[in-house]
Amino acid sequence: MKTVWAVLFLCVAVTAAPHWNATRIQGVTNIGAVAFSDEMSGIVGVSREYSKRHTGRELWLTKNGGLNWDRVPCQPTLVWTLAAATGNSFVIGGMDNLQYGSSSGGQLNFQNSSLIGMGRFTARDLKARDQSFFAAIGSSTSDTGKAKRGFMISRDGGKTFQYNSVLGLKEDPHAGAYPTAMTWYIAAGGLDSARNWSSQIVKTVDGGQTWKTVWFDSSSTADPAGLIDCEPGNTDHCCASFANSLLWRVTIRCTDDGGQNWKVTYQNTNPGGPLMTSLRLIDAKNAWAAGGGGSSGAYTGAFWQSVDGGQTWTITRFGSPDTFVNSMSWPSAKRGFATSQTAEFRTTASQLLIYT
Repeated sequence: MKTVWAVLFLCVAVTAAPHWNATRIQGVTNIGAVAFSDEMSGIVGVSREYSKRHTGRELWLTKNGGLNWDRVPCQPTLVWTLAAATGNSFVIGGMDNLQYGSSSGGQLNFQNSSLIGMGRFTARDLKARDQSFFAAIGSSTSDTGKAKRGFMISRDGGKTFQYNSVLGLKEDPHAGAYPTAMTWYIAAGGLDSARNWSSQIVKTVDGGQTWKTVWFDSSSTADPAGLIDCEPGNTDHCCASFANSLLWRVTIRCTDDGGQNWKVTYQNTNPGGPLMTSLRLIDAKNAWAAGGGGSSGAYTGAFWQSVDGGQTWTITRFGSPDTFVNSMSWPSAKRGFATSQTAEFRTTASQLLIYT
């Protein structure tokens, strides 16, 4: 197994967040997805196909918080998204498949997950609630070749994923939140039959047996709900982001009553304003979002931080021009990890960011 060392440097630009440090993994380019099971153990992977030399079959493991890295074999043609749970339990969301990681003799090995009810599945959102429970949302094709809406649930650490339908979902699902074993939320949005934008959030309290719409907007100012997360263990406290990429408009709404009311806690309508690619509620007080924006050729990454449970947000620009922050993982409120790439996903600015 090949081991490489991370070259750590501080970003001293005045726009950098004071506690984010940037590191590049020597010899590793195009990193896009990141997932840490605790403050020391995590994986990064390639999320785009750039050339015949870089097919996306790159996955790297650290056991010491990003100081050094080992390459781990994996089979997906592209690593789109990653999830990690305590106990070094990992799942990869690749092109048309899912894989789960297990340790054997100190080595981390990945095998294809069994997809029940699906022929192929490409996850756009992948999360772990605990070491056994993983949930994936994305585009899917059934064994008969017909596309389905819904998501995949695993209760055995990623070995088997079962297709779950979501009755009443009007648009494509984008992201999910799973604060407890039985209560989940799914954010959806898109263009309806009349070519109007709509956004929707649905909720289940019985593990997916029944669903109820807790937010729906099809007005002229509706933006798709793209991201959602809840405080772990708290089914009442959640936040969701709504974005219109054509207008560069982003809004955060949060609920403290289980979805009965959604309060706007952040909104940006400035041309070229940053859009969000990741949203995490770490605990009752600490929440983070990440993304990027700007005019062509002058993109910069952005972090939004909340220390009052999402009621207020502070935005900080990060990185050199033409950079997006596109993935985050928070094993604790004191230590987080993120990845950044150029807006066109070239190799020049691919880096790992560590908050400590």
